[in-house]
Amino acid sequence: MVFFLPSINSFSQSATDLAYYKYPKQIPAKYILDPKEEYKRLKAEGLPEGWKENEFDRYCELMSFQKANSFLTGEVYLGWDDLENYLNSVLKKVVGKKAMVNNNIHAYANRNAEFNAYAIHDGTFYVNIGLLADVKDEAGLACILGHEYVHFKKNHLRRSMLERMRASTKKVRDKNEDLVLGSLHNSRRFEQEADSLGAVYAAKAGYNLKSGVNNFYQLRFMEEKESTKADADDDAQVSNDDEDSDSKTNKKDEHGDKVLSSHPDLQRRIKYFKRFVRRFNPDSAQNYIISKSVFKDLQAQARVETLNALLENFSYKTCTEKAFTYYLLDPTNDAYVYYVLEASRRAILVYKDLYKKPFLTEDYSKDVYDDLDKGILANLEILVPDTNQFKKIKATDLLIEDAKDFPFKVWEEAFAYFQKIAEERNIKESYLTLALAAQNSADRKEKLIKYLSFEKVKYRSFAQALLDKRILKDLEDNKKELVVTGKVNFIEDHRYGYHSKQLMSEEKTPEYINALSDFLKKKYPAKELVMYQDMAKEDMAKAMKYRLAMLSSLVSYSLLAARKEDSDDENNSSTDDDTPKKKKKKSESDDEEFSNYEEFASPLLSTDFFAKKKKKKKKKEPEITHHFIKSDSAIQTFVLTPEVWSMFKKDNLKSLETVTTTSFEDHTKLMGLQLKTNSEEMNIAELLLCCCQPWLICTVPCIEMYSRVQRGSTKYAYQITYYSFTPNSKNQKQTYYEETVRYKMYKPYYVNSMNNAFGSKTQE
Repeated sequence: MVFFLPSINSFSQSATDLAYYKYPKQIPAKYILDPKEEYKRLKAEGLPEGWKENEFDRYCELMSFQKANSFLTGEVYLGWDDLENYLNSVLKKVVGKKAMVNNNIHAYANRNAEFNAYAIHDGTFYVNIGLLADVKDEAGLACILGHEYVHFKKNHLRRSMLERMRASTKKVRDKNEDLVLGSLHNSRRFEQEADSLGAVYAAKAGYNLKSGVNNFYQLRFMEEKESTKADADDDAQVSNDDEDSDSKTNKKDEHGDKVLSSHPDLQRRIKYFKRFVRRFNPDSAQNYIISKSVFKDLQAQARVETLNALLENFSYKTCTEKAFTYYLLDPTNDAYVYYVLEASRRAILVYKDLYKKPFLTEDYSKDVYDDLDKGILANLEILVPDTNQFKKIKATDLLIEDAKDFPFKVWEEAFAYFQKIAEERNIKESYLTLALAAQNSADRKEKLIKYLSFEKVKYRSFAQALLDKRILKDLEDNKKELVVTGKVNFIEDHRYGYHSKQLMSEEKTPEYINALSDFLKKKYPAKELVMYQDMAKEDMAKAMKYRLAMLSSLVSYSLLAARKEDSDDENNSSTDDDTPKKKKKKSESDDEEFSNYEEFASPLLSTDFFAKKKKKKKKKEPEITHHFIKSDSAIQTFVLTPEVWSMFKKDNLKSLETVTTTSFEDHTKLMGLQLKTNSEEMNIAELLLCCCQPWLICTVPCIEMYSRVQRGSTKYAYQITYYSFTPNSKNQKQTYYEETVRYKMYKPYYVNSMNNAFGSKTQE
């Protein structure tokens, strides 16, 4: 299958023969901004009526730095001209050429899997790739852009921000969070105003407003999946084209919605918008004006990009669910088969006992959905909420009425089902996935040889090292010891929330970075210090690889070590003191390094449920023995994310270390780090910025970047967070260190904290 392939260099062919985005080495000049100049410009506009000086100052600082950082941190697709031009063509059609020019309006594509878009103060629009992946058509996209244009034109963002400041105080706020762009348009009157006026813009442009109704269904669908405690209604699904469903005689909405009772605001918006559609939608309304073919081509790419983004952000279960949904609608697409396999492989490694749980339904409430123990095939309404979309399902081999004949119910069976498809179609990149999930060395070797037989594969060097049992030995001679740091972040606790003092960070960061540099030269001369911001400007593609490497090692270290501890606790609790423990069976491999791999990468079971059954017998539960890798082994990182090994090999890296420095002022109290190891999905924003990504401070809530900050009596405090990853076989180290100092951050304290961090011992 061939996808629309842009003519720009930002895309290349992947191992699945589909276009995928690659960060450019150099950030194009149009994306490099000076936030300090934007701050000055905003301040020069003068204090708006009703604002206090400190409130307006915070607003100007947040807005000016957000845009600059969105480009520097990889949040925005840089140089994807086909997509960027298309978004702006639709936007210009909706708002008009004059408005585009006069307001300097421009739309960018966000590398974010959520169904969302937003606009900021200066006419910059951000459209998530996840929105393009799931929006119904061009008309649906136009309705969203019209909606966001109203937010911009009416200055809803600034007004919402002021309202939140005024409503939040230290005494009443129940959640520590900073103000976040993209989530401030929560006022009912703002949303209704944007719904109606945005529809006017889209209708005047000639777009079919019925597609706008579908956008609400997408939002409601997401709320339904998040709210499994809501009352369910078993009378289900009728077409969303039934325009009479909001009549007095019909008390239910089209989808038989299961959460409307707990979301009356969204229900009201849907009915209000549908009345508007019947009144104002022109007879000549069109679903496509700019180009249907371009939309379809870009949406196909957007779906692959969405899956990529979810995979790289460790949302493995969500990625599996998305890929499976896309597979239902297009089972001929090999990319969806690959992502179902790879995402489920990683999910099974990360989440304890997931392999034997119902496929994609293990986290839903039985009070809301039926037959959850039969897996997703008995509950497709979770993924396909309306009959129109259900009729478009092309994977008819999975639509079986009799639940006992379902081809799969649990995760391991689903993996085996898609493994068979991948092998039948000879999907080359999937063979590495299958090798990493193999139960025995013979099967793994066979899959690796098959993988290496293809001319172009993504991880050839890694697969060869795995075949030769030299994953760590091939890194022994690496020399480069890299220390990555970012800006020193200054956080101030206001009565209305936590304020990232970006201007202070810009001003004071150099003196602390110089102190760190002098410290390393004196005590650790072999280490090379680099600022992430400088690395991104010099080589954006490399900076994003390093980001992935640090996060991947930390995720595997934290989650898999926690999983091992849970298993140890269960084993200890079930064993009497007088009962001798069974001696662990030695791995079949004589290679010490490879025995770690054997322990880690074998949770999948080879189940043969495709064979014809001669007699109908009750299926026995398979006996599965789980092995867990040692928490200090680097193998876990490479098995989870092979791209990290490739980077270490290519860049001659011996070790990769990161340092985060955060200074809190004005009655803040720092609590210990809280990694969400038991949650359904990792909060990657929290993990990312808690531990090793200080440079993304402007894009997500400050409190989610670091440890939980709560009210306290300490006037000053600062925190050093250090993490190192050294994966060679001679000296494996994964070290996490965190220190909180209850004083103002003077350089002597700072240097002493760095000495403690770099001298910390490997976590056992």
